[in-house]
Amino acid sequence: MDKYPLVSVITINYNEVDATLDLLESISKVSYPNLEVIVVDNASRENPKNRIEEKFPHVKLILSDKNLGFAGGNNLAIKNSTGEFILFLNNDTVVDSGFLLPLINVLRHPSVGLVSPKIKYHNSNLLQYAGSSTLSKLTGRSKRFGFKEQDNGQFDIKKETGLAHGAAMMTKKSVINEIGLMSEEYFLYYEEVDWCHKINKAGYKIWYIPNSTVYHKASLSTNKLSSLKTYYMNRNRILFMRKHSYGIYKYLWPIFYLISTFPKTFLQNIHNMDLLKAYIKSILWNFKNSVKK
Repeated sequence: MDKYPLVSVITINYNEVDATLDLLESISKVSYPNLEVIVVDNASRENPKNRIEEKFPHVKLILSDKNLGFAGGNNLAIKNSTGEFILFLNNDTVVDSGFLLPLINVLRHPSVGLVSPKIKYHNSNLLQYAGSSTLSKLTGRSKRFGFKEQDNGQFDIKKETGLAHGAAMMTKKSVINEIGLMSEEYFLYYEEVDWCHKINKAGYKIWYIPNSTVYHKASLSTNKLSSLKTYYMNRNRILFMRKHSYGIYKYLWPIFYLISTFPKTFLQNIHNMDLLKAYIKSILWNFKNSVKK
């Protein structure tokens, strides 16, 4: 077995070239010796080619002529990757120099299909992700362990987890070849949840690896309260449930949504007309579009 198999590191740039350069700088200091770094630019206003190639000439830069979204951009990079392992990093993250080998060591196990490191908020000891519960069959949501807690080592045991975190996750090319690429109908948000579901369904486990750390600057390209995020988060949550609910939950989740989720979300957004319109639009989209199986 190759001690240092090739790892393809993939990130998507969209109007945040400074953040992308920070990430590339941190990757350049990683101790792992066998990396292929791929940046997909999703038709940013500013072409990042000169700035990236000037500082990091060995990076494989792919310029898309349109915004492919998170899933589409990652899929484009996957198609152009040659690594045995594929690591996905948000461009608003930075990494520890030794973060990679702990992920690989667990992912080498044939039963493991996807791993995520411990994720902290940038320049802090505050946790964003230390594993996750499985997705609720009623609500389409999960609970992130350690969210906004101080990291005092309380989550330092590696373990199987319900979901990986889209900001930093790693899989094997062989798993992708088996389950397929990310579903591009989501465009933004929930595509990694859909992927986790498919990986589990194929018989693979997802693990949280605490002795690997990534720091996340949180959402630079989509504001926390933006209408864009409101639209895609809600649209895709419903889409996911429509695609993957079976048995009695196929009937229970819409009832729960109508009597609990809808009125709660409606009231949360009622004081901001842009957010409210985005939320209503997300529901109407699901009425107008059939689910692609």
